[in-house]
Amino acid sequence: MDRADVADLHYLTPIENLASICEHGILSHDLAAKLPHIDVSNPRMQDLRKDKEVAYAGQERPRKLHSYANLFLDGRNSMLKDLCFTHGHQKLAVVSVSTDVLDLPAVVISDQNAASKYVHFYAAPAGLEHLSSQYVLAREWGDPTVDQIDYWRRKSRRSAEVLVPDRVDPAYLHGAYMSCDDSCARCDALGLSLVFVVDADLFFQ
Repeated sequence: MDRADVADLHYLTPIENLASICEHGILSHDLAAKLPHIDVSNPRMQDLRKDKEVAYAGQERPRKLHSYANLFLDGRNSMLKDLCFTHGHQKLAVVSVSTDVLDLPAVVISDQNAASKYVHFYAAPAGLEHLSSQYVLAREWGDPTVDQIDYWRRKSRRSAEVLVPDRVDPAYLHGAYMSCDDSCARCDALGLSLVFVVDADLFFQ
């Protein structure tokens, strides 16, 4: 996968969290737990992530996955699809983050969902060469009724992550994508420094 394939990085969140994100940045799970926020993550997935360690060649010592702020190389993945179904696309935002964070110290790239038992971690930005845009940017991720194993593999690779130690500073936030005009108007009314853009396709609409 080439760096040019990635226009921006994505962070999925309820609209209610945007004001806090503009003030504090995108925080790791551990740091976010210390601030009031709405958590829409899957508890089962968080159980898998809480004891997961991130280790890769060149790293002095492993770090807990929950000590990283996690971004997606492309947010149109199974997590966003589940969130849209569970909470409603109108309540969600996908924050656009500059790819400049790939050049920050100790940033990590996972070749699939970081909770996967088969995941590999690589130092950014060079780690992108271990990923395939065919999987990371795929429109769909297979049919479980045809090949369950292939479906799981593609689904996980579609959720490749960029892991930033502790937090992503607000200076790296470009704006946010919304699913519809009503959500965009709601965000505009917040008076935040983000630019809001409607992208219904990103939200599977």
